[in-house]
Amino acid sequence: MRLGARRGIWWVGTLAILGGLVGLLVGCGSDPVAPKPAPDPARLYWALTLDHRAVTLSTVAPYDTTQLTATPRSALGTALPESATIVFASTNPQNVQVSSTGLVRALSPGDGTVVTATVTVGGVTRADTAVVNVTATAAPPVLGRFSIHPIPPDSAKRGATLFPYPWPLDAADTNGNPIPDLATACTSSDPTVVRVLPQCGLIFAERPGHAVITASATAYGVTKADTLDFTVGEWLIAAVTISQGAGSLRAATIAIGGTVLWFNQTNQPIDITFSDSADVTQDLFCQCGSGNIRGLQPGGLAGRAFPVPGNYLYNSVAAQASGAIIVVNE
Repeated sequence: MRLGARRGIWWVGTLAILGGLVGLLVGCGSDPVAPKPAPDPARLYWALTLDHRAVTLSTVAPYDTTQLTATPRSALGTALPESATIVFASTNPQNVQVSSTGLVRALSPGDGTVVTATVTVGGVTRADTAVVNVTATAAPPVLGRFSIHPIPPDSAKRGATLFPYPWPLDAADTNGNPIPDLATACTSSDPTVVRVLPQCGLIFAERPGHAVITASATAYGVTKADTLDFTVGEWLIAAVTISQGAGSLRAATIAIGGTVLWFNQTNQPIDITFSDSADVTQDLFCQCGSGNIRGLQPGGLAGRAFPVPGNYLYNSVAAQASGAIIVVNE
C-alpha cells in the first residue's frame, strides 16, 4: 500500500508538471516573447572626452589657469545631454590644482601632473585625462607651429615598423624656435592597428590596416592639433623556429622584399628547401646565401629575402617540418 501511494503521488506530480509545461508552450505559441531591441547607439554612453588633453601653463598670471570641459559622448561620438556630476582630480595638488568645475591652476613648476575627469551615466563610469606641465616663465612663447608629419610640410603615410620609434613632433613659437617643456597628447582612431602612448612618446604598429593619429597641445592659452593618416603594411621580417618533428608550421605573411629568419632548434644540421628557390634571394641580416638553405647547424639561424610576391612552400626532411611563406604586394 505504501509503495502504491508513493507511485500515485509521483504520477500526480508528473501530470501537474506536464500540464504546466503544455500550458507554457501553448502560451509561448500564442504570445511569443519579443526580443529586446538593440541599444540605440545615439543614446549609448560610450566615452567621456576632455576638450584639452595636454596643457602647458606658467606659474605667472594670466598663464597660470585653464578651463577643462568634459563631455559624455555616445557610441556615435555625439554629445549626450546628461546632467550627471563630473568629478575632477589632480595627481599632484601641490603642483596643479583643479576645481570641481574643471578650472586648472598652476601652483609650482613641474611636468607630468595628470588631471582626471570622471562621470557615471546610467550606471556606467567613464574617464578621460589631461597631462599638465608647468613652467615659471613670465613671458611664455606663443605656439605658432605644431605638426606631427614626418616629412615637412606634409605627409600622408608612414611605413610600418617592427619596433617603437620616437614620435616626429614639430612644435615651435611664432619665431620658429622650439618650445621647451611642451605637453602633448596623442590618440589613435584604431589602437588595434596603431597604438600610441598618450604623451606621444612612442608609437607601435600592431597589425596591417589604417588609422588616423591625432596630436594636440594647449600652450599658454593657444591650442593646436594635427592629424596623420597612418597605414601599416605587412611585416618586413618574420621568424620561424624549427624543432625536431615540428610537422606542419603555420604560414608566415610578409610584404614584398621582406626577410624570413629560420632558427634551428633541433640537435642536428638541417636543410630547408623551397618550392621555388629561384626567387629566394640573399637577405641583409645574415647575408648567408640565396635559394635553398643547406647545413643549418643546431642553434644557428639563416635568412632569406623574398622580392617576388607569391606562396613559397618550404620543407625540412631531417626535422620533419614544413610550412609556407606568403609574400604580398603591399
